[in-house]
Amino acid sequence: MRGWEFKYRKDGKVVTVRADGTGMELPAYSDTWYRNFTINTGQVEGCAAGHCKQKTVGRCKVSDLLPGYDKKAKRLYGKHWMDKVTSQKKISLWRAHSEDFGGLPKDAEDVWYLGARDCWVIQCRGRAILHVMNNPERSRRGRTFAEALRKLFPKQAIEINHPAVRKETVR
Repeated sequence: MRGWEFKYRKDGKVVTVRADGTGMELPAYSDTWYRNFTINTGQVEGCAAGHCKQKTVGRCKVSDLLPGYDKKAKRLYGKHWMDKVTSQKKISLWRAHSEDFGGLPKDAEDVWYLGARDCWVIQCRGRAILHVMNNPERSRRGRTFAEALRKLFPKQAIEINHPAVRKETVR
């Protein structure tokens, strides 16, 4: 059987579902978040990554998930972003406004977008940190930012786009 296993309480019993996709919803006039679990049933022509034809296999309140399964669901929700980053042949970085981000490391010098709203690289003194939504951060060290980037993305070509100044190719 494919997918990830999730357990939650429903009517006093523990329910187990297998899903390869998850999402959240906040119904109108409610203050309770619900987690939806889906399974991919095939790809529709013209739709990328096969995420178009899905069947809902479960729905529960976030508070009804057994301990540890909400964190697992968040990881599954962010998994397709990480898959997209690792499958790219060319990485293009665009400078972001670092004041838009909270909780950056103290030695952070700059923040670079990685093509998507929830993916970015944090430039620090002597290291680069890859942040992809709901995935653990990956950090690599190097004498320069370019060297750290080469270690972070060993198989991809890397392009750094400095706004209105120049385009720098790392590899």
